[in-house]
Amino acid sequence: MRTGEEKIYLLYILDALEKLSALAADAANKEAFYSNWIVQDAVIRRLHTMAETTQRLSEQTRSRIPHVAWEDIAGLRNILVHGYLGTIDLETVWGIVTGILPEFETAVRHYYQRHYG
Repeated sequence: MRTGEEKIYLLYILDALEKLSALAADAANKEAFYSNWIVQDAVIRRLHTMAETTQRLSEQTRSRIPHVAWEDIAGLRNILVHGYLGTIDLETVWGIVTGILPEFETAVRHYYQRHYG
């Protein structure tokens, strides 16, 4: 894979993570998230495209971003894509956005800054 493609994928992932953070901040809390289907849809869609993009990163790049459960991200993508008709657990989605993604964003941002400045 060309370095330029990796950079574009990483930039998209970082952009998606920033937007997910903003969506979570707009929801303010879990109850607000649960009561706003528009925010739920936006979060789920953004998680889906972000997870899909992580699968396009080379194995070399993924191996250089430590402490990331890449298989779990791939699994999340599959759940979001195929978990339609109300089978997506909103509590899990909220936990991912507020609990897991901030650390993931830090790791990806650190890698990006080291390799692409």
